Amino acid sequence: MSKTLQEKIEEALAAIEKINFDEEELGKHVINDDIFLLLQKYYSKDPKEARFETHNDYLDIQYVVKGKECLEIAPKAIMEVTESYDPERDVEFYKDVEDATKIVLTDGSYVIIYPTDAHKPGMCVGESTEVKKIVAKIRI
Repeated sequence: MSKTLQEKIEEALAAIEKINFDEEELGKHVINDDIFLLLQKYYSKDPKEARFETHNDYLDIQYVVKGKECLEIAPKAIMEVTESYDPERDVEFYKDVEDATKIVLTDGSYVIIYPTDAHKPGMCVGESTEVKKIVAKIRI
């Protein structure tokens, strides 16, 4: 029997909770056929350098282990495409919009992003700082 989306989200959150970020290699960690984690370490960037994106095949859970970043979210329906959907990378890119919702993620906070929402992650809040983040990708 296949799992519900809610069960997959709970499983991904449990995997995030179990992982010791500082002891694991950065990059992709496969949990099962429906879930993988991306362990990332980077410096938050100027909002002008970030791009809105969506995914068709995966839902994102963006979890900040340590650091601080701003993420913007807007409905995909209002977005104007700048780069058409790439099925190999499961990503499409969009122009900026003025009325996006801004979310600040700090140590231990996360946001769940569905394919109906464009998101612009990794932006600095004030000055650029180091961010340690786990992005759980859940097949929908």
